[in-house]
Amino acid sequence: MIGPVCPVARANQPCPDRPYPATVTILGVGDRPVAQAHSDAHGQFRVDLPAGTYTLVPLSPDKYPRPPQPQSVTVAATGYVSVTLTYDSGIR
Repeated sequence: MIGPVCPVARANQPCPDRPYPATVTILGVGDRPVAQAHSDAHGQFRVDLPAGTYTLVPLSPDKYPRPPQPQSVTVAATGYVSVTLTYDSGIR
């Protein structure tokens, strides 16, 4: 996601964050890269990983949008983990 996306927020005119196509590096044991994900136009991505703990490192092509801090996630033996990463657009 990316936000804020409106230069002026008003109480009666909501301006929710929007999907953002981004690149995320996934680090495994010893902070070694194990995968890189590219979200689609809807801001979604899916990576098949073995069970374990990983660090998601959101990337940005420039100073803005500013990526969020790296985030630790634990993947179980079955299923997927849902994660929301919100980039700062720099709009104030």
